[in-house]
Amino acid sequence: MKSYLYKLRPAYRVTLFFLLLNFLLFSGTAFAQDEELLWTDPHAFHDREAAFSELSFDTGETALVKSPSPESFYPLLLATFEGLPRLGMIDKYKVDISQLKAEVYDTRRQRQAVVEEFIHNIGCYLSLLCLQFNPDEFTSEKLMVYNSEGFGLTDKYYTFSKQVDGKLNYMVVPRFHIEGMAAGMLTKERYREYYCPGEESCYEGYRQRQGRVWAGGQANEFKKRAAYKKYVDTEVPKLLSWSEGLSLEVAMVNRVLLPTYDFQKQGFEVVIAPLKSSSGSSSQDLQFWPRDLDTSGFDFNRGFVKNLLLAISPEKAESIKNRLKTEYHQSNNSILYSVMIAEIYSLGPKRRGASHTAFGGNIGFLYDYKDTTIRFYLDPALQELVYETKL
Repeated sequence: MKSYLYKLRPAYRVTLFFLLLNFLLFSGTAFAQDEELLWTDPHAFHDREAAFSELSFDTGETALVKSPSPESFYPLLLATFEGLPRLGMIDKYKVDISQLKAEVYDTRRQRQAVVEEFIHNIGCYLSLLCLQFNPDEFTSEKLMVYNSEGFGLTDKYYTFSKQVDGKLNYMVVPRFHIEGMAAGMLTKERYREYYCPGEESCYEGYRQRQGRVWAGGQANEFKKRAAYKKYVDTEVPKLLSWSEGLSLEVAMVNRVLLPTYDFQKQGFEVVIAPLKSSSGSSSQDLQFWPRDLDTSGFDFNRGFVKNLLLAISPEKAESIKNRLKTEYHQSNNSILYSVMIAEIYSLGPKRRGASHTAFGGNIGFLYDYKDTTIRFYLDPALQELVYETKL
């Protein structure tokens, strides 16, 4: 039997062919080839990391945080600086304009996919730190609390809140936190077991943050609760075990705007402000809260913002500005990248709204710098140091 396409007139066949081709190239549907899906399908999420070694560009320094339960949870490939998890500004892997125009579209999507992967993974890492700080709040008894008559989060689910330093309050709903971790960290096999058992089609909503769709969209409340309880009893202890001993030291990477050169002071007078987010599109807030205000190098009364002179000669300053414009295409503003080593020491208040089921949870962290050393780099990959000083 001849197909519908064969029956069409030749001219219509050509038109239909190009319409179909256009649909396949730009729709992001499952008709694309496996290689394309690796970089465009949000549900092929963790499969990408195995292909990182074959990319045409350098992803920079990374470290693999292995899962002690690889049958249940994926390892986390993190962007790092000197071996420490990198928070804040993630390299966008830009190329010069001529190369970008000639570059195949797939490679551009790969660059974006790598950035998304690093942002996702650092969110998962911080989720584990939340468990490290409060392991007793994630027991099966507390995670299974549910009051159908309750009104709002604190009435329906177990919630804990604490105060830090007598001033900063934070609140966490443990159930929502571990649901976000399930959606973003489970292996494909375990994801299918908890979210779509017995179904031929499994919607792996890593990006969609389907943390509460237990046992599939068609399951009743009994099956949903059973699937959730199985996850709590089987998988949460593994997450708690994984969280133990993870490093609390991190590298805070921020952008620093270079103003007009001050010829009288012989340098750039820049404004330094502590980092406030783990990444550009994360759901985790960071708050600089020094344990000792007198030695922090920042002025509390100014919101910890500090002016700092980068004592650089006019010749070197001109070279820096020119290179930022020609090599890094900073035509409007000139930006350097600052790095300070910090330690996360507590959960903290959350300043922005976000879904609790987002990977990393709707949480905040407090941190303090290990020392007042600050380094400035020319490139977002943090390869070329141009200035180092103390606050």
